[in-house]
Amino acid sequence: MTQDTPQTIATFYKFAEFPEYKEWKKKLGQWGKELNILGTMILAPEGINATISGSRDGVGKFLDHIREDPRFADLNPRIAESTRSTFYRLRIITVQKLSPWAMPRLIRTKQLGNMLTLRNGTP
Repeated sequence: MTQDTPQTIATFYKFAEFPEYKEWKKKLGQWGKELNILGTMILAPEGINATISGSRDGVGKFLDHIREDPRFADLNPRIAESTRSTFYRLRIITVQKLSPWAMPRLIRTKQLGNMLTLRNGTP
């Protein structure tokens, strides 16, 4: 994209049980390449965190691909427009945890329940 080409920037996160997050790396990379999406995405067992940019149409189609999965159907990104270059590549990272304190109660209970029990000494 040139300096004068308007870009849409979308930033979003969605916490959901996402055990196949590693398999999504290739799929997201392929969609990103096809739609000229740039940015950074972090995938983990508890969801997705990302900031991406591209043409308005490209970003919209990329988000629609993600929303095809029922866990991400209600994905609600923050959108901005810019003529400045924001990213120079699409980087997709897989990690073991995004943030144990920001997960929904159901997932947090599963993963941290024992730790909380040990701290206060009660079951």
